[in-house]
Amino acid sequence: MKLQLIFFFLIFQYLANAQNDPELFPKKDRIAGGLGYFLEDGTNVVKGQFCSASYNIDGYYMVSIAEHEISENGYKNENHIPGTEKYGLLNSKGKFVVNFEENYSSIDVSNGIIVVQKNNLYGVVNEKKEIVIPIEYDELDIQNQEIFIAKKKQ
Repeated sequence: MKLQLIFFFLIFQYLANAQNDPELFPKKDRIAGGLGYFLEDGTNVVKGQFCSASYNIDGYYMVSIAEHEISENGYKNENHIPGTEKYGLLNSKGKFVVNFEENYSSIDVSNGIIVVQKNNLYGVVNEKKEIVIPIEYDELDIQNQEIFIAKKKQ
């Protein structure tokens, strides 16, 4: 019985690890001029297009774009023009889960839950871009996958 449990555990571990996508790493894409995502071996997965790009957060990658002033020499100023930042979220395959067109002012991932902010209000979306908790709360505290504490100011 003990041998069967060990065997089952090893098979389970193998299958669980076999289904994981390889880790993506943000890296400056000198040709495209922005941050992109690469595999550990240097294979480009997402072309360089972002101002910021996070490492893996619960299987997701937060990215941002913004407008920049251009110097007289034609170089892009590193500082963003205030108010032009847009945030997005990629899945572990480098595909957009949340596009920049959603115009979220922030995105946070906690235990696989995607919390978004728009117009100073919070809500939750899923990987299909469906709003799970309406974006209408002043505060949103994620306790776990099943318990959310949401507060509205009166």
